[in-house]
Amino acid sequence: MAWPDAAGLLLSAAAAAATATTGEGSVQQPQRHGGLQREQVISVGSCAPLERNQRYIFFLEPTEQPLVFKTAFAPLDTNGKNLKKEVGKILCTDCATRPKLKKMKSQTGQVGEKQSLKCEAAAGNPQPSYRWFKDGKELNRSRDIRIKYGNGRKNSRLQFNKVKVEDAGEYVCEAENILGKDTVRGRLHVNSVSTTLSSWSGHARKCNETAKSYCVNGGVCYYIEGINQLSCKCPNGFFGQRCLEKLPLRLYMPDPKQSVLWDTPGTGVSSSQWSTSPSTLDLN
Repeated sequence: MAWPDAAGLLLSAAAAAATATTGEGSVQQPQRHGGLQREQVISVGSCAPLERNQRYIFFLEPTEQPLVFKTAFAPLDTNGKNLKKEVGKILCTDCATRPKLKKMKSQTGQVGEKQSLKCEAAAGNPQPSYRWFKDGKELNRSRDIRIKYGNGRKNSRLQFNKVKVEDAGEYVCEAENILGKDTVRGRLHVNSVSTTLSSWSGHARKCNETAKSYCVNGGVCYYIEGINQLSCKCPNGFFGQRCLEKLPLRLYMPDPKQSVLWDTPGTGVSSSQWSTSPSTLDLN
């Protein structure tokens, strides 16, 4: 870690100065005393207001005159909370630390909207480099995705120009410098209105692993190209946008195209269309 020589001398000088000022207790003589002796009186050109009968740590810089110093930082009351931490902040402003990322906020948007995920470092010196991942694969700049940096590279933003259904899922941001790395996770939710597959079956393909859980109760998820929407092909007994609704009591024929045969005297009704809206037949 980078402990400046001047700061080390100042801390030693501060201990001697504090002893001379308060006249109470004893201060262990440091090895690097900066030429000061215990109980030696020094002069401080400028200083913050001090209270009597209190101990302080002074951070001083030498001047051209012997035993005359100026303050580099405001004195710290030795009775204050987190004293060690406060001293460390002053003496080690350039210390190297491993990255530590803040919690990433998940985002929700509609198809076609501009969305972004932000990855921000709470600590890290030198400034870390960032990498983005989805489904275990590293993401790079493309026509649809941009990776931006802000605040002196203290944060990275994954930006979607026009979010698609397939962009939904969990994203991982990784920050790394010479001392180590840290990762944080966030989710992007994309809302889309489901439609029936009957008129779009020629332009539909099965959803990827991230979006396939959109359909429940055994429904098969399809992605409709051109309109960037999801639709569900529901199994017998269920219907609705996500196959959440149960059909009323009826008889089925096992047909891969979801054909339904009503078994009533003298009447048969069948349908071979993929649809989330079922035909119903009341049984009185």
